[in-house]
Amino acid sequence: MGKKYVDQNLTELLGLDSVSDRQKKSVMDFSTRIVGLRCLSKVLDSVDRKDRKTFVAMLESGEDVGSFLEERKIDLLDVLQGEVVQFKKEVVKKVGV
Repeated sequence: MGKKYVDQNLTELLGLDSVSDRQKKSVMDFSTRIVGLRCLSKVLDSVDRKDRKTFVAMLESGEDVGSFLEERKIDLLDVLQGEVVQFKKEVVKKVGV
């Protein structure tokens, strides 16, 4: 992983230091939703159909999914970190900063 993509937040990478806090929050809220969906997709792709249904039911009921992920050797923190770095790289490349 590129160190700058790990150490800097997205608004810094994009040079948005001078924009309003409201605008920064909007960028971060949007980014958080996208990364969250990517993490969910990655988890769903890594389990079989039966486990997908179980996982979705657990999420819908608000049940803790920690043990489910642990039993299947899915490190959510690792998935999240990877998706955050990948998202930052893609956005920086598209914006051309």
